[in-house]
Amino acid sequence: MADEHLLATESFQLCVSPYGRVWPVRAEKPLPDTDTRTIGLRRLAQFLSLLRFQRRGTVPGYPIEFRIAPENIHIEQPDSEKELKFPAIGILPGRGTSEPLGIGPAKVMEKTWNQYGNGTVLVMQGEYIEDITIEVWGTHRAERRALVAGISAALRSSDDSYSTRIRLPEYYDQVVSFSLDGQQHIDDVDVVRGRRRGFLFVRMRLPEVQLINVNPLNPFVLVQDVGEDVDVTASGATGEMPLP
Repeated sequence: MADEHLLATESFQLCVSPYGRVWPVRAEKPLPDTDTRTIGLRRLAQFLSLLRFQRRGTVPGYPIEFRIAPENIHIEQPDSEKELKFPAIGILPGRGTSEPLGIGPAKVMEKTWNQYGNGTVLVMQGEYIEDITIEVWGTHRAERRALVAGISAALRSSDDSYSTRIRLPEYYDQVVSFSLDGQQHIDDVDVVRGRRRGFLFVRMRLPEVQLINVNPLNPFVLVQDVGEDVDVTASGATGEMPLP
């Protein structure tokens, strides 16, 4: 939740108490310039660019190894028209949902105290979930088969989970997970032009966190010495009871 000092005018009144308001007053954290979804998909693109695919060649027993260049993996539509070079991968968006942790305020992640800046802590706001589609493009059947089979295997290569989990250093070291839900080969009129594609249906899940300002709570007790010769009478008693 943004503080009103991040708004264009301070006369706008919010009916909530924003995160990160501390005393003495400190500068608010600026609004983020990149959404959580994009951060997760960028890491997925890096992961896919490192995979070494193998397709069958003309000589039996000697497969041909290939990789997808990072510039041929697109997580969104380019700003201008661009020629697609095969093999290539595109990420088709789905409807994303943000699921809160429950009723009430966000959860303070106490272990992140001062980890990403002095006087700061992360709060867990919820989880972002989106069903994305990985669209692969190849020039012939063997290339498409290798892409679909390779990505399917890579997303299920964990020895302790069905999903692949990737750490996000640029997002406070949070972890994004990708789990494979299914696949589909597409054979349409473009196959005669050497354009064969396939779909892999993947669910992406990652936590939604926010870095906020926080001040330590230092409780103390103030004791005043009134001297030894001062008597204090307790109220409500039937008689006078001097206190030491």
